[in-house]
Amino acid sequence: MEEVIITKSYHEEQHLFCIHFNSNKQFDAVCEGMQSRWNRSNSCWTLKNNKENLKLIYAAFRGVAYVNARAVFNKDQPKILKKPSLKEESYPIPAEYKAMLIRRRYSKNTYITYTSMFQDFLNFLKGQDVDTVTEDDIKEYQDYLVTKRKVAISTQNQAINAIKFYFEKVKGGERKTYYIERPRKGV
Repeated sequence: MEEVIITKSYHEEQHLFCIHFNSNKQFDAVCEGMQSRWNRSNSCWTLKNNKENLKLIYAAFRGVAYVNARAVFNKDQPKILKKPSLKEESYPIPAEYKAMLIRRRYSKNTYITYTSMFQDFLNFLKGQDVDTVTEDDIKEYQDYLVTKRKVAISTQNQAINAIKFYFEKVKGGERKTYYIERPRKGV
């Protein structure tokens, strides 16, 4: 039986549970069903830290995986399982994309962010030729980030900038603005 590791974290003034596991579509679906959020920087699913959510995690993974929550109950943090850098369904990033980032002397952090974001976009396309992508495809991807992945606005902007980099800098296309209307807080 596979293992799911639960750790604690503090982010944006909230105590959170972090749910770590090796790449597994079934586990991703379980986490989505719990209304947890994907945290790209830590490569884990997060859920508000409270007693009810801990019970929910145990119930959701019962019979599916072994839940290791030692780190929640003591100060010893277990080793986090290393996720493979590319998922099974990954599609290759065009070599000219990486070469252009290097040629334009983008920082190491920007290189990592752009390539991982663009990789995620290619995975979303599921093999569609990136040169045939339309503005509607990009908006659909951004909608996916907002509704399914529930990522922060800053992460959405990074993803769009990584995509724009390909079309504007690598392919030499015209500059465009891609966005979807975001719901306002308190409305």
